Amino acid sequence: MNDIRLAAERERVFALAAASNGAVEVLSVAPNYRQYEIRLNVAAPVGTSSSYRVDSHHRLMMDLPDDFPANGPICTFGKAIFVPNVYPSGVACIVDNLWVPSQHLDQVICDLVEEIQAVNPNFHSVANQEAGRHLADPVFEQELRRRLGPPVLLIPPESPQTRVATIATIGQPVARAIQRASASGVRSVGVAAAPRIRTTRH
Repeated sequence: MNDIRLAAERERVFALAAASNGAVEVLSVAPNYRQYEIRLNVAAPVGTSSSYRVDSHHRLMMDLPDDFPANGPICTFGKAIFVPNVYPSGVACIVDNLWVPSQHLDQVICDLVEEIQAVNPNFHSVANQEAGRHLADPVFEQELRRRLGPPVLLIPPESPQTRVATIATIGQPVARAIQRASASGVRSVGVAAAPRIRTTRH
């Protein structure tokens, strides 16, 4: 792996954590920058069935393969999260065959924050069939939204040096999401220097 790329990814992750208003915490980083232990502090349904509980602290391990960035990170949560795109084992299917080397770890973390809150789940590729079936039910989805409260949306900072929490130029899909979020009281932090194209979602 390119040492310069690995160091840059580390800086991006720490920049996101600094701009996230506590939603993302970096607990540890391996000396070779190939493994991250992160805590996501957002409300999400935890469990393996529709009798889930709501928890707001989620340990996430991100392991970078030897051929990173040719292949994306392996992302594993420390507990089962009852959403369509996380396997019951805790492995997130957010990074798969749609990964491209130009993507970055801060983008992956932002997508994971949305994924564990069941924000716009991908029903075309479901990792947890039971969660997918329940989330397709408008009544269940409405109750989930009520229990979780307004979702948190994060946008990657524009560079490792950026520490401000304002919205800059963003892609139209994200702009519409931010507009909807603002209208409904959703918390959104961070900045984006370029359109955030969510191609990491499995």
